[in-house]
Amino acid sequence: MKKKVAAVGLGLMGGSMAKTIKARTLSRVLGWNRTRATAEQALADGSIDAIATEALYKEADLVIIGLYPQATVDWLLENMSKMKKGCVIVDMVGVKQFMVDHLEQAALDAGVHYVGGHPMAGTQYSGFGHARANLYHNAPMVIVPPDFDNIELLSHVKELLSPAGFGSFSVTTADSHDEMIAFTSQMAHLVSNA
Repeated sequence: MKKKVAAVGLGLMGGSMAKTIKARTLSRVLGWNRTRATAEQALADGSIDAIATEALYKEADLVIIGLYPQATVDWLLENMSKMKKGCVIVDMVGVKQFMVDHLEQAALDAGVHYVGGHPMAGTQYSGFGHARANLYHNAPMVIVPPDFDNIELLSHVKELLSPAGFGSFSVTTADSHDEMIAFTSQMAHLVSNA
C-alpha cells in the first residue's frame, strides 16, 4: 500500500524532506506552507503531489514538521486531532524539551505517535528555493521518542525516514539532546554572530 506523507513547512528542511521522499519512494507527498505560494511552487516543480488540506491530513501515515518551535506547537495542537489515528508525527526542531513538554500528552490524547526529531543537516541558506533531495544524505538524525521501550515505534520511525538517506540514527532524551546541542551548535552560532 502506498504511504501518504505530509510535509508541513516547506522551507529548507521540510522542502528537502518532501523532495527526497518524493524522489526516492512511491509515497504520495502532501505539502503545506504558511505562504501558499511556496506550496504552489513545490506542487509546480513536482516536489509534492498535492497541497495539504485539513481533509488530506486524515490520510497521512507520516507527518513531518519543518516549522519554528512555537509555530510547530501551535500548528500541531490545532491539527493533531484531525490526523489519522496511529499516524507518526516527527518534528525537525532543534530544541526538544520545549516540544516534548507541549506535545507528548496532546499526541496521546489524539491517538497519534509524536516523536521528536532533529536532523543534523542544513546550510547557511533558508527557504524552499534552497531545498534539495540530498540534504540529509549520510547526515545523523537524532530521535527523541516518548518511550524508549517501544522498539516497534522506533523501528517504524527509522523505516519511514529511511528514504532521506540518513547515515545514522541516535536515540536520546530531550534533556540530553538540548544540552548537547547547546554546546555543539547553538554556542557556535552565538560566537560566530558576535
